[in-house]
Amino acid sequence: MIALAGYVTDAEQGYRWGPYAAMALHTAIGMVVFGCGLVARSWWMQPANRAQIPLWIPAAVCFTALLVDLYTPLGLANGILYVPLVLTALWFGNRNAPLFFAFTCTVLLMLGFFAVRHDEASFWQEIANRTITAATLWLIAILVYYFLRNNQNLEAERIRFGALVRSTPDAVIVIDGRGTIKSFNPAAESMFGYAPQETIGRNIKMLMPEPYHSEHDGYLAHYRQTGEERIIGTTRMVSGRRKSGIVFPIEVSISVVVSGETKTFVGIVRDISERARQEERMKTTLAQLEAYTAELERSNHDLDEFAYIASHDLKEPLRGLHNHSRFLLEDYEDKLDDDGVRRLNRLVRLSQRMEKLVNDLLYFSRLGRQQLAVKRADIGLIVKDVVATMELLLEERHARVVIDGRLPDVVCDAPRLTEVFRNLITNAIKYNDKPAPLVSIGYLERFVGKDGTVARNVFFVRDNGKGIPQEFHEDIFRIFKRLEKSQDSDDGTGAGLTFVRKIIARHNGDIWLESEVGVGTTFYFTLGRKREGQNAAA
Repeated sequence: MIALAGYVTDAEQGYRWGPYAAMALHTAIGMVVFGCGLVARSWWMQPANRAQIPLWIPAAVCFTALLVDLYTPLGLANGILYVPLVLTALWFGNRNAPLFFAFTCTVLLMLGFFAVRHDEASFWQEIANRTITAATLWLIAILVYYFLRNNQNLEAERIRFGALVRSTPDAVIVIDGRGTIKSFNPAAESMFGYAPQETIGRNIKMLMPEPYHSEHDGYLAHYRQTGEERIIGTTRMVSGRRKSGIVFPIEVSISVVVSGETKTFVGIVRDISERARQEERMKTTLAQLEAYTAELERSNHDLDEFAYIASHDLKEPLRGLHNHSRFLLEDYEDKLDDDGVRRLNRLVRLSQRMEKLVNDLLYFSRLGRQQLAVKRADIGLIVKDVVATMELLLEERHARVVIDGRLPDVVCDAPRLTEVFRNLITNAIKYNDKPAPLVSIGYLERFVGKDGTVARNVFFVRDNGKGIPQEFHEDIFRIFKRLEKSQDSDDGTGAGLTFVRKIIARHNGDIWLESEVGVGTTFYFTLGRKREGQNAAA
């Protein structure tokens, strides 16, 4: 800009210095444009880390070095002056600054060389001098470049680590080799109740109750002497002490950071008060469960006693009622009127039904106590065996049972599962109002119900019968619950589906149904896997 101003004002001393050094007009214009471009680029990028020294200082160094270079023979002083210029890049945030300064200094070296005349004796000597100087400048620039790059990386890591420490929900406390607190993050403030200025510079023991308070210094001294790591790299459950004096349980993980001869310890502390309370509640719950288990065992024992009484003391009077009623009908039927005969027949049927109810109740109690004889079984063969034993019923009702696809092998109690299919198929035929009842049995690897229920490995038994209203979908599984009004029917006791649910529950499975009145019902069940719940498909 000075040379350009000299041309504008016709002042020769602005662009010519001495008898040899001068700057041409186009050179001055080019340098001004180049400098304005650099300023514009810096302004546009708005670097976060600006120079810590004003830009006029390296500019003055450039100008002074060029003048000294021009007026010093053989370029002896230029290397000394340009080295500090490259080193000024340490104060700039841009890590490319040393390379830019090295390039600028190289240009100035070349300008200083061609701006003066050289005799033949000193020509090659000065070329060697300036080459060595340029190589030295670029070497220093590269070293400064890598230093700045590493420094920026370390600063970025420090910023990220600081942000992580400030935002982590766990307390992070940094101490030195003597136990002095060096860092105390916001989570630690909230946990212990101390402000950072109250803890930094003090011993970490202030956050510990006894016996940890007295043992801590001894542990650090032992570690400094022997290097033995007792708790470093592990997670321990200890106690902490808040500013208010309250002692609470904490979980501590300690790691060591070694930098040269200095060792720094980083402790991550987690408040486990809530977990400790939950564990205490869990212990109380377990104690209650043990009491409930003992009570349940006592109840099971009482149930066994009841089963014995029912099987001997109840069934005997029932047989007596049945037999005496039959005797009366056989011996005195001609002496009784029609109403008396009707009442005796009703007494026979009721005694028979009562015996069935007692037998079903005994069987239901045994289902919950007996161990399952599980082994791998072919479900297809089980279904075929069940259908084969029901040929007479199928012929009477003109019904058909079809297997939809291939049924897999599963690990189960085959006799119990046979009872499941027999009950479901029998109900599908018995309570069917169609002239040609149809029962379809199949298997689904994945099932999604109308209500969003999701299940895997599902068996189904589907019929085209009457259908079951929604309000009775749960009642049908209750023992002795029947949807018919008459209680004198010989069709059964209403315990079949109760047995089905109990057997499937013993196989860690689940059973449910979907039904449409007038269209039919489908029973679904799993073995060894519960349903995944509603809306799981989403």
